[in-house]
Amino acid sequence: IPVLFDYSDNKVRKINSVKQLDDITKRNANKLIIIDFYAEWCNPCKMIAPVYKKLAAEFRSVVFLKVDGDDSG
Repeated sequence: IPVLFDYSDNKVRKINSVKQLDDITKRNANKLIIIDFYAEWCNPCKMIAPVYKKLAAEFRSVVFLKVDGDDSG
């Protein structure tokens, strides 16, 4: 099975669809997955973003994702 999502670089991944989220959760069923729901206009969201990114680099066994709450496509 090919690896569709490589998290070895420990970056926060933006989720663009329900299918993408489903694929990630299935492929990482044995890992903790943390999802940040944010909005581009949200100042508290902007303040927490660097901390969230830092946590993603620190906790390598955790999958960090983000979802733009305004992009409900």
